[in-house]
Amino acid sequence: MKVIKNQKNYLLLLTLILLTTTITTTMNYSHAASVLYVNANSGNDGNTGETPLTAKKTIQNATNEVDDHGTIHVADGNYPEHLIIAKNVNIIGQSQTGTTIDGTNNGRVMTILPGIKVSIESLTIQKGNVTGDIVNFGGGIFNNGILILNDCTIQNNTVMDGQANVGGNLQ
Repeated sequence: MKVIKNQKNYLLLLTLILLTTTITTTMNYSHAASVLYVNANSGNDGNTGETPLTAKKTIQNATNEVDDHGTIHVADGNYPEHLIIAKNVNIIGQSQTGTTIDGTNNGRVMTILPGIKVSIESLTIQKGNVTGDIVNFGGGIFNNGILILNDCTIQNNTVMDGQANVGGNLQ
């Protein structure tokens, strides 16, 4: 009788451990990349990005790794990047004046691929510069999908098409 009782306890304990492990693994997997954090000052692209303390360094790395329809929270800072957005995503800056994606006057700041929906909130996009591109539009943002902007500044972006500046900020 004692052996059977110990076997029942053992099976109950094993079942609880397996259930707990399954739930924890499923929770971590299903939510791990639906929200990511980016911090230009303290982040590292080798980090998971799952919390502000384990933030990624670049927005591009976060957009590559976040789930489709996920959200990326971007801390105040300067992000010298040329983003190519290939999945539906929400990008939320910490503040409109403090979070800046900067094209460094060397290429388009952001390209949104066809059929992609992007929502951008509370940041500045600046210093995109496109010359001699096949598509001479949108030095700041070239939108080939669906774009929603809220509390954003798009400034000081240029496109040179031979002799004229066309569609510098947004196309």
